Order: sequence, then C-alpha cells, then structure tokens
Amino acid sequence: MPTFAHPFFLFGALAAAIPVVLHLMNRQLPRRLRFPSIRFLRTARLPREGRRRLRDLLILALRVLALVCVAVALARPRRPVSPTAVRVGDARQVAIVLDASASMSGFGSAQRGREQVENLIGELPAEARIGLVVSAQNALRTLPPTTDRTELRAVLADYAPTNQAGSHRHAAREAAQMLTKPGGLLVLASDFQRGDWRIADSLGLPAETEIRFLETIAEPQTNAGIIAVDAVPLGSDTKRVVVTVRNFAAAPAQRQVKIADATGEQVRNVELPPLQNRRVALVLRRQTGELTVRLNPDAYPADDVFHAWTGARPPLPVLAISSPEKEPGSRDAALFLRKALELRDERSPVQFRVTEVEDRFFFTHQLGDTKLIVVLGAGGHFEEAELGKLQQFLNEGGIAIWTPGSSASRAFQQLWRHGLLRARFLELAGENGADTFGLGWVNPETALGQVFSRPETTDLFLFAIRRYARFQAPSDATVWLRFLNGDPALVDAPAGRGRLFLSALPLSANWSDLPLTQSFLPLIRELALVAVPPGFGIHNIDCGAELSHDGRAVDTSSPRAFLHAEESVQINVSRRESVLERANLYDLNRQLVADDAGDLLADLDRAIPGGHANELWIWPAGLAALLVLAELLLAHRFDQRELAGRGLPAAPPQS
Repeated sequence: MPTFAHPFFLFGALAAAIPVVLHLMNRQLPRRLRFPSIRFLRTARLPREGRRRLRDLLILALRVLALVCVAVALARPRRPVSPTAVRVGDARQVAIVLDASASMSGFGSAQRGREQVENLIGELPAEARIGLVVSAQNALRTLPPTTDRTELRAVLADYAPTNQAGSHRHAAREAAQMLTKPGGLLVLASDFQRGDWRIADSLGLPAETEIRFLETIAEPQTNAGIIAVDAVPLGSDTKRVVVTVRNFAAAPAQRQVKIADATGEQVRNVELPPLQNRRVALVLRRQTGELTVRLNPDAYPADDVFHAWTGARPPLPVLAISSPEKEPGSRDAALFLRKALELRDERSPVQFRVTEVEDRFFFTHQLGDTKLIVVLGAGGHFEEAELGKLQQFLNEGGIAIWTPGSSASRAFQQLWRHGLLRARFLELAGENGADTFGLGWVNPETALGQVFSRPETTDLFLFAIRRYARFQAPSDATVWLRFLNGDPALVDAPAGRGRLFLSALPLSANWSDLPLTQSFLPLIRELALVAVPPGFGIHNIDCGAELSHDGRAVDTSSPRAFLHAEESVQINVSRRESVLERANLYDLNRQLVADDAGDLLADLDRAIPGGHANELWIWPAGLAALLVLAELLLAHRFDQRELAGRGLPAAPPQS
C-alpha cells in the first residue's frame, strides 16, 4: 500500500464536491414563457433532455476526477519497498550514512536512527555487502563494505550524537564511492536538518542506484535555546549578564533562565513569541571566569546550556598618530589620551592599550587588531600613503577620531579630496587671542548625551576655549557637541564601512582647558567605546572547530569557556543545529542523483514502477492534466453541436 509524504493534502479531495454543488445549484429548470409574437423566432430543434443530462454528467465526472488526482499528487504518494525485495545488485552493495550531528541528540532522533539502521541490516540478505559512514562535521568513522555484521552492530551499539554541527557532503560522497556497481542502495539516516544537507552537486552514483531516506524525527517540534550571553561590569565584583534566548518554533513558549553565583541561583521567566528573540538581564556577584547559563530543558537539551566567559578581556588596541616635529602639542595630546584610556575602570566592559606612532612612520605600521585610530593634529601633514592607509582602515569598518592642528585648512582639504569627510573649513576662530568660547549643547540622542544627561552639573560647559577649528558639517553627519554660538564641536560621519569623528578641538591644552577638566576622561572613554565591536575579546567557536596553541591542537569537542593565549574563548554547540526547518527530501534526491542534462528523464525513471525510486506523484499529476484536457475538448465539442442544432453559428475557436 502506498504511503504519502504530505497526507494532509488528501483532505483536498473534498474539493471534488465543488463541481457537484455548482451543478446542482445551476441546473436549468424548464420555464414556460408566453411571447406576444413568434414571427422573429427562427425554427430551432431543441436538444433531447436525456442527451443533455448525459453530457453534463460526463463533464462533471471529469472535473471531479481531475480534482481528486490533483489532491493525490500534492500528497506525494510513494511506493514502499521492502529491503528484502531489492534486486540482486542492491543486495550486494549497500552504503549507509548515519547522522551523528548535535541535532540528533534531541527529539529521540538518535535512538530512532539506530533502530532503523539495525532493522535495515537485519532485513538485508546475508550476502549483501554493507558499508557504514558515521558523519557529523566530517566523516567520524568509516567501515568499508563487508558481509560481516558483527563490526557493524558494534559500531551501532557505540553510536552517540556528538556536539558538532552537521555537514554531510563529504560523508555522502564517501558512501557513494562504496557503490561501484549498478543497482546499489544508498541509505541516509538523519533528521535531515536543512543546514546539514547542503549538497551542491551530484554524487556520481552508478546507474540504477536506489536512494532511501530514513527520517528519524517527526513533525512538528518545539525548541528554544540560548544564543548569546554578554557580561558587562557594574563594579569591582558585580556584573550585569544579558542572556538572549530564541524561540526556534512557530508556536509561543515560556522558559526559565537560570544562573548560579556565590550568592545562590537566580531564575527569570521569559515569554518567547514564535521565531523571535528575547533578552533577560541578571546581576552576577563575585563571579569571574566561566559562567554556565541554563534553560529548563526541553526535547533538545544541547542549546539549553551556554558557557560564557565573564573574566578579564584583552585590552582594545588604540593607535595614536602624532607629529612632534611639526605639531609640538601632539605629544602632550598623546600623553593625555593614554592616561584617559589606560586608566583602569572596573565599570568599563573593556580596557584600552594606546600605542603612539609618528605620522612619518604610520604608513609602515602594521594595524593588526587595531580598532581605533586617533589623529592628534597630524592630519594636515599626511601624504598620499598615510591617507590611503587611513581610508582603507575606514573602509574595513574601523573608527577614527580626527583632531585639528596648525595645518587645519590643509587637513580639511585632504579629507574632502579623498572622500573621507565633506566638511568645509571656514576659519580658525580665536586667532586674535581676545575671544573666549565655550561648549553649550550636547546631543541627547548620542552616547555622550547619556553620559552627560545633566551637563549643567558637570564642568563640560565651564572650561575655557581659546581657539577652535570652525567648519561646516556635512549633511550626512551627526553633531554630538556644539559651541555656544551653534558651531559644531564634534561630529560623527560615515566613512566607508566605518565612522569618522571630527573634533574642532585638539586633545592638548594649547587651544583649550578640556584635557584638564573632569569631563575629559568620560568624554574620551565614551568615544573610544564606540570602536568596541560586539563580543570584542570573546572568541566564539562551535564544538569541533579547529583551535591551536603553540602548534598543538586544543580540544573543542565539549562546550566550555576559558582563557586562551590572552583571549577569551567560548565553545558551545552550534546554534545552527537548533533550527527546526528540514530539508525537502525530493529536492535532496534530485541533487544527489540528477545531472545537468537528464533531470526530467531521471524524474520519470524514478516514478515508473521499475525505476530505482519510489515516487508515484507523477502518475496522478499526469492523469489530472489529461482529465482537464479531455474536459475542455468535450465541453467545446458539445457546445458546437448544440449551437449547430439551434441553427446558430459556432463560436470561433479561442487563440
């Protein structure tokens, strides 16, 4: 008896009742009409009522059968084939791929897959040569084709899913190479998660090879998991932990987030809408190093645990470019910058390490992991090599802070000419030495607006400014600070994939008293924090990925968090394994066996009873097409005959 891949479509056969209902509703009942004159009516022969009823019933039957065939075709019928009924060629060579990726650890997939493979081996003839490939990220274990069942059963007894993400392309190709003769059998036992079965090309299988899918999971399922954990310092021994939980299912869910520290266990409930993320914040006390965050377990427990690192992170590298020969104040600016950024702050998510380099050596400097470049008045002395390197840094997503110097006019021209910033330089305000200026506005929508939410209670607007670079900000820039007269003091503009901050004030004490104020440290540190990418200092890798130290491989088979070569490492099960979307087995079958020239012929060959596949949907689909065509032809033929009998011209055929 055939089975159906999508049995719910069989309910679509109820649509066959629609033509019957319409037929009953639109039946023409005889009506007696009295005409005052019949001289304008032509003599016509009325059709026989019995013949008309037979015609209507025939067309109605064709329409009903066509709808039933469409419903059956959409249900994807398959012809089950018993392993004992395979041909001689199939019995001789059998290759099995058994999925051991992390997703098999949930929903009972591992046990079901083991049982299905054991049953298959037990039903195959004794002379069948069976090969086995256990696969996760790569082929974990390979047994060449053999008639000895002892080793096969031993491997199945020891079979257990790993923590690795699945990628079965190489394992499927290795199994295909075991089939050297026509008429073999390739068996794939898996939950068929879509991301694990991305096979770009065919396997080059011999002719008449049957592909059999052993599905180890039933639909539908529900699953939610932790996808990220971020720890932000609040003090010397306190951290705020933000846990991001995702609902991978199409139904809402409710879960509990749990962490444990020196004060005990904390639990938070979280409501998860379908296919969305939610964040939960908790406070962690007296906890450094590895932190394990848990959810109350569900049917897939591998993503209910997340190992995070809450200890110290490496400092973010900052490059300060000075020009001590041409800009004497730049050396003092570098000193102020280093003291502000390298001062240890227990509340800062990261610390900073400042490296100073002269402008003439900048083009030879290796940027490496540098995330922030601060140009301390040296931009006006840059040549093409230095500007090109800065432009490349910004195009790659870097952050730069540009401060003016004595050559401010040339510096603005360089920025404009290289397309880094379309700011128009106006003048150096305060050159006569008689005027003093001050800051008067901070943008509340920026990070500085949050730090200086009440600037009147700080000295941000109180320090003296003797000189500044007056410029017109470009239209795409965001003004962070303004002077009392409305001129921009600090703007932020996009540059490539990065951002360029342009300051009207240098970081030295020559033009203003800004470096001597209490507001200088939070202002500079907040600007530097813009350059910190999400998850900086944390190396997130999936279980099974390669990681080495001093030429020796580091074990990544199990989830954990640790400090490795001054870098924090978090190893967790790939959250790609949490996705519930499954591969379409019909499309997968085509990818495995069809070549570029013979896709249609291969589909037809798999559909016929003697073919090497068991898909039967082509038969009802083809029959439905024939029935629709027959219904159209018969309806057209009957209409022509009726019009001819009434003495009316036949309707012209439609083009």
